[in-house]
Amino acid sequence: MEWKAIGRLVQAAWWGAHAFGASGQIPFWQGDTTQWHCTATAATLNAPEAGSASIRRCLDPPTGSGLDLRWRWEQHLAGSSANRSALTAYALEPDSTAWLTLELGAVGADDPLEATHWQNEVAGSTSLVPGQFAQGLDAEFRWLVLPDAAHGMLYIRPDGEPFFSPLLVVEGMPRCLALSAEFTASHTQDFRLEVVPECTYEPDTLAPFIVQAEVLADGRCRVQFSEVLGGTPVGFWPGEVGALCAMESPGCLECLPPPTGLPAGLPVPLRLEGVQDTSGNAVEGLAAMALWLPDDLARPGDLAFTEIMADPTPSAGLPETEWVEITNFSTTIQHVDHLILREGSTLSPLVPLPPWDGVLEPGGRFVASSDTTRIAPSVRQAHAPLCGALTDSGERLSLLRSDGLTLDDLTYARSWWQGVGGGHSVALQQRGACGIASHWGPSSPASPGTGNEAPQPDALPLRVQAFRPLTPGQGAIAFNQPIAPQALGALSWRHPPEAIPLVPTADAVATWSGAVPRSGPYVLSDLRTCDAPWDSLPPLLVLDSLAAFPEPGDLTTTEIAVRPPPSWPGMPAFVEWTNRSTQAIEAAGVRVNGVSTSVRRVEPGSSVVVAIDLPNTEGRITLTDADGRVLESFRYTNCWHAQRNEEDEGMSLERRDLNGPVSDGRNWETCQQGCTPGWFEAGPDWVDDEPPALQAIVEREEGVVRWFSEPVAAPESAMEVDVEDWGSGVESGRAWWWPDAAVPFAVEDAAGNRSDFEGASPLYSEGTWRLNECFGWVGSADEPFLETVAVGEGWARSDGMHWSTDDAPGPSDWVALGTVQWAVPAGQPVAWARCPQRHVGGIVLPTELPSLHGDRRVSLAQWSGMEWHIVDTVWSARERFDPLDRLMEGTSWERFHPDPGAWAPSIWGPTPGRTNGRTAHDPAGPNDLRIAPQTCIPFDATWGQIRIEGHRQVDEFCIFDSSGNCIRRTETVSSTGSVTTWFWDGTRGDGMPAAPGPHWVVALSEGQIWGRHPIAVAPQRD
Repeated sequence: MEWKAIGRLVQAAWWGAHAFGASGQIPFWQGDTTQWHCTATAATLNAPEAGSASIRRCLDPPTGSGLDLRWRWEQHLAGSSANRSALTAYALEPDSTAWLTLELGAVGADDPLEATHWQNEVAGSTSLVPGQFAQGLDAEFRWLVLPDAAHGMLYIRPDGEPFFSPLLVVEGMPRCLALSAEFTASHTQDFRLEVVPECTYEPDTLAPFIVQAEVLADGRCRVQFSEVLGGTPVGFWPGEVGALCAMESPGCLECLPPPTGLPAGLPVPLRLEGVQDTSGNAVEGLAAMALWLPDDLARPGDLAFTEIMADPTPSAGLPETEWVEITNFSTTIQHVDHLILREGSTLSPLVPLPPWDGVLEPGGRFVASSDTTRIAPSVRQAHAPLCGALTDSGERLSLLRSDGLTLDDLTYARSWWQGVGGGHSVALQQRGACGIASHWGPSSPASPGTGNEAPQPDALPLRVQAFRPLTPGQGAIAFNQPIAPQALGALSWRHPPEAIPLVPTADAVATWSGAVPRSGPYVLSDLRTCDAPWDSLPPLLVLDSLAAFPEPGDLTTTEIAVRPPPSWPGMPAFVEWTNRSTQAIEAAGVRVNGVSTSVRRVEPGSSVVVAIDLPNTEGRITLTDADGRVLESFRYTNCWHAQRNEEDEGMSLERRDLNGPVSDGRNWETCQQGCTPGWFEAGPDWVDDEPPALQAIVEREEGVVRWFSEPVAAPESAMEVDVEDWGSGVESGRAWWWPDAAVPFAVEDAAGNRSDFEGASPLYSEGTWRLNECFGWVGSADEPFLETVAVGEGWARSDGMHWSTDDAPGPSDWVALGTVQWAVPAGQPVAWARCPQRHVGGIVLPTELPSLHGDRRVSLAQWSGMEWHIVDTVWSARERFDPLDRLMEGTSWERFHPDPGAWAPSIWGPTPGRTNGRTAHDPAGPNDLRIAPQTCIPFDATWGQIRIEGHRQVDEFCIFDSSGNCIRRTETVSSTGSVTTWFWDGTRGDGMPAAPGPHWVVALSEGQIWGRHPIAVAPQRD
């Protein structure tokens, strides 16, 4: 729906419907209310099937100055051209000229939210929120106008965000909202509009407060406030030590770490002064808590799990308790009261049990348990609830520092016991802190506080085995050995210098999140392996290039097999796409019509085959990336084969030239090998020296649609028209609509050929139509067609024009000239065919033809709305033009004069949509032809019998050729009453055979031309 064109009209309609009523009356919903579930404040779509639905709502005018209108708008579907919504907010007054539109999903799944302000039906300021709502919209909006202000501000608060953010400043005071939804299937609660019932401005009197305070990995303290602040607060650490703070965003403050000397591992208050919002609401003495830790605390790998008792079934010498053993592998003393044990999702701070003071020397061990009474007193112990029990079948255990940093992490499993029953512990057999199953085994008897590890093996050199992206913003690195999960490694590059953190996700895999350049070198630093988790390894240099995620234009379709040939048994239908960029492409997530492939990296020039079911006749091919962004989309048709024989034999279609257009059938050809999946070999170069021509127009509800001779690039200000119901041979990119038809426009084809056109409204002709050429020879592989000419000037409408191939057509035997109402250039031949692509060089439009094979009387008729008026006919029978079977296959019948019956074989080949090959000069002026013959049968089985029924005696016959020369003159052989018969043997006056083509038979009486009729001379038999 085009909001800008109807904004004031809808406003006036709402006013007339008494949307407000009396002062204080509860507003109500209007529009397609049967498709929405409406409450006092909200409307939720509840549509039973695909379609569109609109809802609208106005609020009472504010009683005071200022305005604060709030609403929540939800669209749970990903934005697309099929599932989309638009919301309009504007003033109530009928003379209002300003309104605001917000749209989601107007073009594709990656559409941003777009907010546009309209003033006097002209788009003003526009704001975009890119990518945030690609998977649907759920946000609150606020239209705020301060008292006595001339402008208002639009704010947005996406779901989960702490406060509103400004979008744009515009004029006007909207109090009305209208939501329009379009969708492809039944939907409930996929579109929702919720409006706060009051829109009166109320001053903000609440001071901001802290929503969240946290310490980042680098020690900075981040404080998130409930709203935008009017300035930067001043921070103080304990002892009135000033904090260095800055605003990261309008509502978020970040401060550098506190100075040394503060208690380690304990919350430290950060006192903030000067906290106020943009309205001046202030709060004094606001405090945020930060947990500061010294640099000498445990590092990842310093402390590790070394033994687990998860199933203490009673047996000889074993305690009835569950516990875990932790060992200090570092070279420094560690404090147990700085540690937290996490079992599953439960956190348990560790408390050392007297007489142990919790100081753990290098190499020391202790046991953490919820029941510490049955372990030998010589074993140092710490209390941890463990939720009552460790899971026998296996679970995740983590050892954390008090600030949440992971020191060791493992997920044990029952298989680690290797079949040994309860009452046995499982102990670390080989040093390493990654929880690798092969490093663990049963310990009998259990040995808490003793240790079972073998000597540390020699560390293997760390190598990168794979380096690839996962999504456009994420990637993965696979190593030759497990990486410690505590590793705080980084991926960096030099041009420009930048670094992002690495996150271990599996034994030997780490991932990154963020944009990374496509080419290296890359540097991997601060990595730790499971064999040496406490030491960072030297940086690794990666020289590999990173496969790029495809951009539009990188990938293109190069082969389409809708029905593979019989010579390829078992071969499914498929689509082949090729990487035509100059760099490797990451193919993960690339889909063809929603079907993906297992191929990952695709080198330049390489091809990928996707097995997919496709309609046999025509359909659409759409390539999308991992985010659903459209990389390429076009309509294919089996009319792109050169002829029907190839089409029916099921051979695939191959792209000729990657640089040529994908949507143009002239750039595709039949695969002569049947099909070549996975192998693209370029054909002849795409050459197009002809600029696009305007061939036809189609009148639609939105205006005039222009049809061009070839697919063209998106013209400026134009919109492509969906042509999927115009016929099975229709290509995309050929039909375009300009909203303002009076403006001159230009179009450009794939070769850069440009044509300029006048966009004025077309002038229509009122002339008559006639048939001009016909081809439908049985046995020929060429594409049948019919050709028409509309007499007159300007454009001739096809409204009501039908044809039939029945001898005596009834009302149900007529077929419309096309599925749409075409308008074609008057005075020019226009051909109609199922596959227009098979006829080049003329105007050929798509249609579903009736059968033209065999002996047919083809008729063209006009339906007036009440009756049929036949305007032209041709007897399309081979014997009609070639009684001795002299013509070649593929010969069409063409008109050589406007007279009825003036048809001849097109012995120089068909000319669909072009001027016919033969014309004949009329040997008699129009004023001489006041009487026409009633019957004329040019040829019969005895060759050359001509019979004319008239009302006067015929003295002489003359045969004129197409140049107007009389080649044979003879007297009447016999005449009976009004019937005159003459036999002609097809020779000239000198005895030589007449040239093939159109001729005229002219009858003379008393030296005056009495009548004439066209005939066709067939070629001589070889």
